[in-house]
Amino acid sequence: MGKITEYTVEKKTTFKDNVFTYGDYTLFYYDHDSPLNAELMAAHDGAIIDARDVQQAKILIRRIRSSNNAEVFLKPVFLINYKEHFDNILTELTDGTLLSFEQISEKANDIKAIKTLISQLDKSESKTFEVQVFKKVIDYLYTREARTLAPIPDPNSFIGFTYPVVSVNFEPFEEFMVLDILDWALTQDYIWPDYFDRIYLCNQCKSAHVSMRETCPTCQSSQLKPEDLVHHFSCGYIGPISDFKNKIDGTLSCPKCSKNLRHIGVDYDKPSLINQCLDCNEVFQDYKVKARCLHCKNDVEVQYLLAKDINVYKLTKKGRNAAIAGISEGDVELENSVLNTVNFKTFSTILHYERQRMKTNPVLKSCFAVIILDNIHEIYKNVGKNNEKALLVDIAQIMRDNITPADIISFQNNTTICININDEEYAMAEQVINKAVQKLKDLVSNNFENFELKAKYKVEGVKIDKQFETQFREITKLLAEQ
Repeated sequence: MGKITEYTVEKKTTFKDNVFTYGDYTLFYYDHDSPLNAELMAAHDGAIIDARDVQQAKILIRRIRSSNNAEVFLKPVFLINYKEHFDNILTELTDGTLLSFEQISEKANDIKAIKTLISQLDKSESKTFEVQVFKKVIDYLYTREARTLAPIPDPNSFIGFTYPVVSVNFEPFEEFMVLDILDWALTQDYIWPDYFDRIYLCNQCKSAHVSMRETCPTCQSSQLKPEDLVHHFSCGYIGPISDFKNKIDGTLSCPKCSKNLRHIGVDYDKPSLINQCLDCNEVFQDYKVKARCLHCKNDVEVQYLLAKDINVYKLTKKGRNAAIAGISEGDVELENSVLNTVNFKTFSTILHYERQRMKTNPVLKSCFAVIILDNIHEIYKNVGKNNEKALLVDIAQIMRDNITPADIISFQNNTTICININDEEYAMAEQVINKAVQKLKDLVSNNFENFELKAKYKVEGVKIDKQFETQFREITKLLAEQ
């Protein structure tokens, strides 16, 4: 297909100066001679990319989706001349393919739908890097009516996997930061994980490209020669198989008693392996497994690699709502000055010591509750960010008024409250939390007309045989699924 200068289809679609026009919509056309400038499409409703050169198409789509200009990164992008290729990452970052320009009219409804959803997004500016990146991600998912962030195995990725919509915002050597962003979003209840795989990263540069090998415990060489260890039943002699093997015909005979060994399991067995280092001649059974980073050349024992779970993430209701309601800066860092509360990290430490206290004295009882304020973001949006802190203080005070001074309150984020109730049976703790939640609902209904707060909670006894973090995750998942 040569370079197009003018084009008309059914008197509806026209082409001039690298712009297709169909009805009220215009699409900028990037052919193989076009500059790789993402901003060229900003004034249009979308773009079409000639994908005969897949690598060039990937560079361009990466520039489009990594742009911080919403007039660029959110708009629909279609591929043409892509039929001979299939690239999961490119497919994930585009909105479909065209077999010919005659199909532009068939994409009009897709363009309209994306444009309508873009108009519904919260446009407030983000103050922190984490919020800025993750808001871009949920905005993109919202405008594509998608709810899942799935990892794609990618040998070109610094961490071995890529989450295209997130990863596109980072340089390749920064890609480990994708996992940090997703971890942050998880702590804020914007996403929920389903385990997919586990990776091990260099503890210096966080690359997943590491070479693992067995090494000599004495000189660290990887030039090892493994041999079977042979045990002769009759005389009890144990030694490497090379001691038993006849150099002429390969038959086995015991170097101690000279008897022939014919049948494994009857005359002898092979209980283990033994290794010889060909550099220092050390003989040993247990080698060390080391990992050398192919990027920074760091060489460590595998126990010191960084283990990270790779998950398939699904947007929670809170995550989906954040696209149109915005991400509260209070979610990023709930300030320590919320009266009568502790931060969540401190709360987790306290619960750890509470478990130890119960282990030493089984008579002691302790419970904790998780309360999720399902639709309170609607109030936050109405009162504004400046008044959100004051509302959190009021919520904390209501909780404090219904528990004892020894009980502890923490906000995991601005929708999730944790309360540790000491020295009470489960039934009494349940009554306390139920009463506090009802008082909170009354406060909201008395101050916000025609608004009913949806609050879910669960009370559990602190378990001495389970980490608090594990117990907390199980409860929040259960509540999220209600």
